[in-house]
Amino acid sequence: MVDTVPMHDAPTRSTRRLDLFLPAATAAAWLLVATVHLLGIRMSQLWLLGLATFALTWLLALALTAATATVLGLRHRWRPAVATLAVATLAATTILVVDWTSLYVRGFHRLHQADFATARSLPEDGPTTNPAVPDGSPTTSPALPDDGLTTASSEDYYGQPLPDHLRHLSVTGRAARLPAPDGGTVLSLPQWTGIPDGAAGYLHSPHPLPPESRFDCFADPCQVRWTLGDGWHWVS
Repeated sequence: MVDTVPMHDAPTRSTRRLDLFLPAATAAAWLLVATVHLLGIRMSQLWLLGLATFALTWLLALALTAATATVLGLRHRWRPAVATLAVATLAATTILVVDWTSLYVRGFHRLHQADFATARSLPEDGPTTNPAVPDGSPTTSPALPDDGLTTASSEDYYGQPLPDHLRHLSVTGRAARLPAPDGGTVLSLPQWTGIPDGAAGYLHSPHPLPPESRFDCFADPCQVRWTLGDGWHWVS
């Protein structure tokens, strides 16, 4: 007699693969939601696209959670189905209560601490290259050092471009000098900029700043929220 493979073996293997894939995809979707929230300060710079990304990742996670629980329930695998709903509920609650902005601000600063140390040593002043005049001919003054910055009097609203290896420190790729309460200037590396005004980001002061010191962040008031060390603060 010739041995035959039962017809239900193939569906069983595919079913097991699906049972493994759906929970894994659901977990990945909730991890994606958490990642989007962690990068929320940068995502908000995208405006409508950022809001759409938030909405789509939540919809994807909720849809996969519902699909996974439904499929497991229809196969009478009640414990995995209930576990899926419980884990998803815990993930959603955690995402909603965690202060992601604080995590991002402190984590990004620690991750790029060496780059922040380099940025704070950039020259405060220096001659600049002026933009082209209306007839198209450039008007230049002596060149700015490769990694130098100008004061807030620069014609560029958000300051001067950072060196290539430091541009990731600012959402605009630029750094500006803002007026300080003591009459000097502080270095600003925005992580978010408003339309048309306002900003939030990292700020470096060579002198200690009183708690909740206020600054003019591009025509919108902002104040120190967190002190990060080495003269760096977060303002919003």
